[in-house]
Amino acid sequence: MPTDAVPSDPLRSLRGATVALLGSSGAVGSALLKRLLEIGARPAIAVHKAWQVSAMRSALEGAPGIVAHVGARDGEAAAGFAKGANDTLGPIRAFVSTAGAFRSAPIGRTVQDDDEELM
Repeated sequence: MPTDAVPSDPLRSLRGATVALLGSSGAVGSALLKRLLEIGARPAIAVHKAWQVSAMRSALEGAPGIVAHVGARDGEAAAGFAKGANDTLGPIRAFVSTAGAFRSAPIGRTVQDDDEELM
């Protein structure tokens, strides 16, 4: 196999790496978190709702990682989360967001602030 070939599991390259993860409480995010833990990545999990913190800490199953509540429009919390991840786990090597929201509105109208809320 050539040395520049794509590995069969690209996530393996994140073994030992700090991975910031947003959206880990949904089906896709929880499956990704499980896989990251299997390969030995160090997840830094940001949740939008305070009540999600304890559930995500349990999902770490004692593996190295952090969980923090970061409100959708709280820049200070986001900066603190990034600094805490870096100080505790090492430099963030990847950021993955599986967070999403689906809302509808009549044709020609948009739901305001959706983009800001997701960020």
